[in-house]
This record gives sequence, C-alpha cells and structure tokens, in this order.
Amino acid sequence: MRIIVLALIGMLGVVQAYAFDINPFKKYDGSHELVLNDEATEKSAAMLASLIIHPVHEELTVRSFRLIKERKMPGHKVITDEMIDKTIRGVRWNDDPLNLLPDNPLVWFDNFKNASENSDRITSHYDLFYRSHHHDLQFLHAMASSDAEKAGDTQKAVMMWAEFSYKVASQFIPIHTRFSAMQQFLSPESFRIFKKYFMNEGLRKNWTPAYLFSLKCVRQKIDQNLFTPLDCSETDWLPAKETIQNIALGSLLHVIQDSFSDSHVSRNPEYEGEYSLIHGRSAINTFNAYTKQSWV
Repeated sequence: MRIIVLALIGMLGVVQAYAFDINPFKKYDGSHELVLNDEATEKSAAMLASLIIHPVHEELTVRSFRLIKERKMPGHKVITDEMIDKTIRGVRWNDDPLNLLPDNPLVWFDNFKNASENSDRITSHYDLFYRSHHHDLQFLHAMASSDAEKAGDTQKAVMMWAEFSYKVASQFIPIHTRFSAMQQFLSPESFRIFKKYFMNEGLRKNWTPAYLFSLKCVRQKIDQNLFTPLDCSETDWLPAKETIQNIALGSLLHVIQDSFSDSHVSRNPEYEGEYSLIHGRSAINTFNAYTKQSWV
C-alpha cells in the first residue's frame, strides 16, 4: 500500500487541472470518465452549481491511477475499481467531512452558508465541516486559517496532516487507534499539532481514524441561524479497513492537489492565466487565506 500511495503522489506532477472543485453527484464507473449517479442527482447538481461545478479532484485522482496502471508502475497490480471509488470518496472528504453529500445537498448548502455568514463565531468546539472551511482546519485545503497565521505554522499543520493521513493509508496507524494514542505513531511535532487541532481541551480523544473518516451526519435548518442538533447516528462504526485506508489516501491527495490551486497557494513561477495549472510549478511562495500572508 505504501508503494501505491507514493506513486499516486508522484503522478500529480504530470497532469493538469483548471479548477479545484469536487462533484459528489458523479461516480466512477470503471471507465475514463466520471458519470452522473442518476437523473435525479442532475437536479441536485444544478442546485449547487455555483459552488461545486467541476469534478477536478476526482478527475486528477482517476488520471493518476490510470497513469500508474498504464505505465505498470510499482503497485499497479493492487489497483481496483473499488480502491479508486473509495479514494474518490476521500478526495471529497476534505470538503465534506460530515458526508452530507450527495444525499443531502440542501443541508450541505445551508450549513456552508451559515458557516460563511458566522465565520467569526466558529471555535474549535464546532464540528469539522464548519472548521474545515472557515476556521482552524483550513490546512485540509493547504490554506492558512486566518490572515494573521504565519506561513511556517500553516506548513507544519499541512505536514502533520500529510503524515497522519499517509500513515493511516499505508497501514502504519491501525484504523481503530484512539486519538489519545497517536503519540505512538506520529513524530513529536506532528502529535503536538494533531493534539492541538483534534484533542483541544480533551475533545475527541476517543475518536479513531475509522470514526473520523466514516462520519455520516445531518443537521437540518429550522430557521435563520437555527439548526437541529448534529445527528451522526448513520455513521458506520465497523468500516472495512481498506475503505478507511483509501479515504485517508484521498484526503492526502486533496491537500496536495489544493496546494497547486492559485486561490489556495502562490507558487513559482507565477501564472497569470485564467486557470490554475499543476504542470511546471515549483516552490511555494505563500499559503493564502483571504489576503496574502507573510513568512515572517
């Protein structure tokens, strides 16, 4: 598994992308293209078109797998359609850690809108969805959590997540390991940062990678800024080991892919075209929040 993880990371430098969205209304059917789940989801997709348009994360992932298979690179024999499908679920996880989509598109939209309008109120006590887009977990998108955050701190958070997700994907971290025991598997610096973001004030210490990547939740809007309590009762408590490993792999790929998006990260050489390109990019200048940040 470690070989295929490294091969996929290497493949990201030889494909191009023009936007960095997801499209959870499309599925991988074993071919070269992603197709709509069914006619009903087409209406849902249109409803979210302003936010989720191009399945670029998914397409980058499929192309990477295809290149590994076509070139018979190390690990190519273990690639299956099921592995690709679950890895695609993983590249969507960073944008949808509560797994609201594609079943509850309106819920996803209402929660995203509410988080956007109340971003200054979000704290580490909020759920992963609110924090990943508008607070301290923006490193899941290779971004700073605020304009004031130093780039070095953003980089450390990104590298912590890379280490954690890679070690889950490669079986180094057993999927049912409690967060409180992660010190055994992460470097001291990564564990310090992991604890800061995922176990602050003793929260989530009994969570596991299996639970983290299996969350299936819903929270309905009742009125303006009023929602029902978060209901995660549909979460699978006994997911297959391979499923969690592949979701973790997808989450890692999402961060790497986002790090080549102009709206997330500024890289050398600067590109003044309409779209972001992966091919030909090199060193990172800055991690972006809503304004540029300093390396100081």
